[in-house]
Amino acid sequence: MVLKRGDFDQRLGVVLIARDQEWNVRRLIESVLEETRGLPGTEIVLVDSASRDGTAAVACDYPIEVIRLDAEQRLTAAAGRVAGMGRLSVDVVLFLDGDMELRRGWLTEALGLLRHAPEIAVVSGQIVDLPLGVTFSTRGTTTQVGAAVIDVTHGGGAALYRRAALDSVGSFNAALYSEEEPELCLRLRCGGWRVVRLERPMVSHYTAPTDRIGSLFGRRRRRLYLGAGQVVRLHAGTPLTWTYLRERGYALPAAAGLGASGLALVASAARRDARPLVAWLVLAALALGADAARKRSPYRTLHSLVVRLLFLEGMIRGYRLGADAPALPRFAVLRERLPEDSDASERNLVKGVLA
Repeated sequence: MVLKRGDFDQRLGVVLIARDQEWNVRRLIESVLEETRGLPGTEIVLVDSASRDGTAAVACDYPIEVIRLDAEQRLTAAAGRVAGMGRLSVDVVLFLDGDMELRRGWLTEALGLLRHAPEIAVVSGQIVDLPLGVTFSTRGTTTQVGAAVIDVTHGGGAALYRRAALDSVGSFNAALYSEEEPELCLRLRCGGWRVVRLERPMVSHYTAPTDRIGSLFGRRRRRLYLGAGQVVRLHAGTPLTWTYLRERGYALPAAAGLGASGLALVASAARRDARPLVAWLVLAALALGADAARKRSPYRTLHSLVVRLLFLEGMIRGYRLGADAPALPRFAVLRERLPEDSDASERNLVKGVLA
């Protein structure tokens, strides 16, 4: 189904954020251009987070705006979204990451949902994880219609936002290294807005296997476990903190377990009796064994334990770091979106600057 202007009377903008994703940016942009083909006036901007490859040069081949964040600042996904949205004069904004591809048909249904449900601030969809090595398009078909709509706590990295809702509570916090979507959606929900998921594939997400422990440490190197602590500090002393911890407190079981082990160790040392520590170790071993039996996989239990420990470490580090939002992220415009965007000489000039 091709979108038509008469089907949706609000202006659409699309913000694509990318870093070192030359391998996928062409597939991403082309999927967006195809899905928005029937909406003249759609504004699309790609925000390049100081890539070291040809991401920006490839993006400049297309009739979209391309900007590059200044590398001498905190580079976060949230900063890219804030910078990109600042370039748009629209009513609805679709945010996508550079390792994604927009699936067929989802946008049509999501826009219709926003049109008929003014209380909805965010529409997300199903994210289909696929291996990095997939080189062909996996966009699917448009046969599915009338998908179920369920309320969720946050939209994830790919979602469609109503601009008026963002204006009412504030946009993404550009200082957050992660958890920027749950934090924003928490503010939206507390402001009376709904966050929903349209139960049909929204994007293909080309990523390293998420069930490998090595992938978890890769996320740690990219500082993606710091966000939880930053959010807790940002909302410390407010009801938002407890709501956030109830919904996203993956680190709390690990904190409780380490606290209990510390108490057992202190008790054993004070009494000069190893039984409290031994009792704790036995209980911990039984708990881990029961979890492995339930999951039918010791590896999955180990994976879960590592996740929670990394979240705990990240929460501590993130809390110390804080989340004071910087001013509007600094960027350079590499390519402006022109009304009649077909000037090959202008494209070549930009690519020459990037070379």
